[in-house]
Amino acid sequence: MAKSEELVHLPTPSPKGSVSVDWLSFTLPLTALEWAHSFFGPVEVRDFGLRNYKMSGRLLCGGIIAWSPNNAKLRVYIELSSRALGYIRDSRESVEELVIIIYAIGGRLTRIDLALDDTTGDLQTERVHQALINDVVRTRWRSVRRDELFGRMRSSVRGKRNAVTVQGDTVYIGRPRESDIFARVYNKTSQVIHAL
Repeated sequence: MAKSEELVHLPTPSPKGSVSVDWLSFTLPLTALEWAHSFFGPVEVRDFGLRNYKMSGRLLCGGIIAWSPNNAKLRVYIELSSRALGYIRDSRESVEELVIIIYAIGGRLTRIDLALDDTTGDLQTERVHQALINDVVRTRWRSVRRDELFGRMRSSVRGKRNAVTVQGDTVYIGRPRESDIFARVYNKTSQVIHAL
């Protein structure tokens, strides 16, 4: 076995990791606006629109909804973060059931992010990057890029402004700005910012 293959040996996926839908955006026909209000609950209407939509609001679950009452071409746009999806999973439907409902009422998915949370620590960005550049793992994507971020930034933690150190290490597989489909592997622990 070559030295590079030893370095990049990837473990067998562990049952401790889990895959979940981390973000879901979709559009619905304008006629489904009433359904959206009944399914997601009250909408806190904002004083501004979103993208090309004239109206927007925050959903009770934490998502965002946007619509243009006089323009049926634009449809209704709904964006659900992982927090909003968690709320829906805990109180209403599974994400899979929600997607079935979306399609049944004429909706279209515009973005879906899947997350694999590795709770074992076996899936490290350096190992994934080495496996890709050494052709140990092959994908349909030809572009592989690794970004390491070291620096300082300011962040609001519980209402206080604190200086924090941020470290990040991300491997991009594919070109996010040029393709609708790509993969990103990053260290979730580095995303959580701790105050000094």
